[in-house]
Amino acid sequence: MPQNAGLDAGAVGQLDHDILTFIESADCDNPDEPTFDELALRVFAFQFSSCDPYRRFCERRGVTGPVDVTSWREIPALPSQAYKDGVVACFPEDEAVGRYRTSGTSSSTPGTVLRDAGTERLIAAAQLRAHRHWLLPDVERITMLLAVPTPAMRPRATIAACMARFVEHHGTGRSRYVIDETGMDFKGLAAVLHAAEASGDPVAVYATSYTFVHFFDWCAERGEGFTLPPGSRINHGSGYKGRSRAVAPEEFHETSARTLGIEPSHDVNVLGITETGARFFDNVLRHPGEPRHKPQQPWARVRIVDPLTLEDQPPGTPGQMVHVDLTLRGNVLALQTDDLGVARGGGFEILGRLDGAEARGCNLTMEEYLAARGPA
Repeated sequence: MPQNAGLDAGAVGQLDHDILTFIESADCDNPDEPTFDELALRVFAFQFSSCDPYRRFCERRGVTGPVDVTSWREIPALPSQAYKDGVVACFPEDEAVGRYRTSGTSSSTPGTVLRDAGTERLIAAAQLRAHRHWLLPDVERITMLLAVPTPAMRPRATIAACMARFVEHHGTGRSRYVIDETGMDFKGLAAVLHAAEASGDPVAVYATSYTFVHFFDWCAERGEGFTLPPGSRINHGSGYKGRSRAVAPEEFHETSARTLGIEPSHDVNVLGITETGARFFDNVLRHPGEPRHKPQQPWARVRIVDPLTLEDQPPGTPGQMVHVDLTLRGNVLALQTDDLGVARGGGFEILGRLDGAEARGCNLTMEEYLAARGPA
């Protein structure tokens, strides 16, 4: 991807330093809007000058320079499909230290998301702060049982890198993966959960939502069930993507309570996709008793917009999800996904994937990007 001159290395380093300082010092319960806005505009100015296709895309949207954007809400959002069409980065490809496969279903052709060293540091810091604040507000470390691939198994999967990071910084020495090269080891997971019951020590179980559904079904077929120690919790995400039957959130929470002994207050869903760095966790463990939703992060926001006009939807009205994420300094910070969500409780909740007229709005944005990008 052709690059403009952009900022020099010292200025980029200063920008990374300021974002990292903000991530490490921000109040996660009370996001600082003015500082986020100021940093987002600085990142946008850098990306506008450093990524030619993105600059041309912005110009087609009527944004001829950073002076035309006065708020983070006005930053043009690139469609997430752009990563499947080519490199989206503000640095030379040979400076990439991370290469990841894009999100998507098995029927879609994946692309590649590149990360430079500075962006990887920002993402790591943000993910660890969010994990600590929303999933471990009551403990320093916990035994983690991970039904997800290791980085060695899936070196291009961001979930593998993210989970390994959590284990290193927040897991006990008894943490372990319950998976091998052949796939999920449900029998092994059951044995580990029974051992946790016997020990009385709380555990945190991590898996995709569809993995949990398969495990719940496996347990039901065998009459298997658990009463995990008080303080245990589960964390799940990634939706179902056609890999299991889809389960409504209320049914998932009820089945989790019945199968694992995990109350809804300790059943935490997370939103994270390869093309973004931030992870958005449910609020239920940090703020029990509040209506369930995913709070905005100090370093990232999710807008819920009309798919055709891209105007913000009022709370309670479904719309398309647009991420604005400071950790994406080396890529493009504003990203339009094909997810459907709703603004709720000062944050948002995921409803599913766009389809029909909603998806056409996303496709129109991608057509704009391809026209701006020009021949590959």
